[in-house]
Amino acid sequence: MIEAIIAIKSPEWINKLTGKYYAHIRVLSCIPFAAGWVKDLIEISAPETSLKEAVEELKSSNKFQDVDVAQTGKTRALASISTNRCSMCQTLAGSESFLINASTKKNRIYWTLLTSTKKPLKKIMKILELNGFEVEIIKMAMIKGRKELTGRQEEIIRIALDKGYFDCPKKTSIRELSRMFGISKSTLSEVLRLGQKKIIKSYFKG
Repeated sequence: MIEAIIAIKSPEWINKLTGKYYAHIRVLSCIPFAAGWVKDLIEISAPETSLKEAVEELKSSNKFQDVDVAQTGKTRALASISTNRCSMCQTLAGSESFLINASTKKNRIYWTLLTSTKKPLKKIMKILELNGFEVEIIKMAMIKGRKELTGRQEEIIRIALDKGYFDCPKKTSIRELSRMFGISKSTLSEVLRLGQKKIIKSYFKG
C-alpha cells in the first residue's frame, strides 16, 4: 500500500469560509449516491463569533443542496452537503483509494490517501488538473509496517481494491470475492476486517 499526501488549491467556497470567517474545514467522508452526485460530511471549526456566519455562508451557496448542519460545540459544527457541482469531490468518490484525512491550510486542501499502486494516484492527479486544479504531491511512500500483513491478507485486500470492492457503489460483492478465493463469505470478511485494521493502525503509528 502507498500513502500519499497531495495539496490541491482550494475551491472558492472553501477560501471564502477560511479567509472571511477564519474557519478550518475537514472532509470526514465523501460518498457518491447518484449519477454525478456526492454527499460530503464536513467538520467546520471557527471562532465562536464567526461560526454561525460561516454556516449561513455554506447554506446560501448555490453549489450545494440539502445542507444539513448540526452545531457540536461553541466553535465546531458538522455539515452534510449534497452536490453535483464539485468536480474535486466527484474525482475522489470515483477513485480506487482510501481518503484517510482531508483538511485546509493556507488556501490548500491536503488529502492523505492510501492506494494499492501509483496508478489510482496518477489518475486522480490527471483528472484534477484537467478540471483546472493546481495539484502537488507533498509525500508519497510505502506504508511503514506493511509487513504486518500476512501474504494472504495483502493479496486479498489488493485484489478487493483492484476489483472495486471498496468503491461506492461497490463494483464487486463479498460473495463474488469469496468465490474467487474459494473461501466462505464470513472467512473473507474476517480477513478484510483484520487486514484493514492493521493498515489503519500502521498508518496512525507511523
